[in-house]
Amino acid sequence: MDIVDFGKRVKQKRIESNLTQEELAEKTDLSVGYIGMIERGKRLPSLDTFVIIADELNATADELLSNSIKKAYQSRLHKYEEKLERLDRKEARKVCSVLDVLLEIES
Repeated sequence: MDIVDFGKRVKQKRIESNLTQEELAEKTDLSVGYIGMIERGKRLPSLDTFVIIADELNATADELLSNSIKKAYQSRLHKYEEKLERLDRKEARKVCSVLDVLLEIES
């Protein structure tokens, strides 16, 4: 996870919520310094703290983690691609047919 990117997203959501660092700190029962470290990408909050911050900012996890989620999916797709390349032609067609149905892709 890119913690600097995460921190920027937290800051962006805080600003969109018209909150100062002090106000967010007070509402989440965290210190102003800790909020600042998160926003600068110096600290990564625990899962419990992440949920508290996200809830206070009315943010979803994917809003705050979107870049990390995209990277995870890209990595997963790359692994699928490698496995598909190892299949013989007949097996690859079967897998592609199933994916076409799942993704509602017309041939």
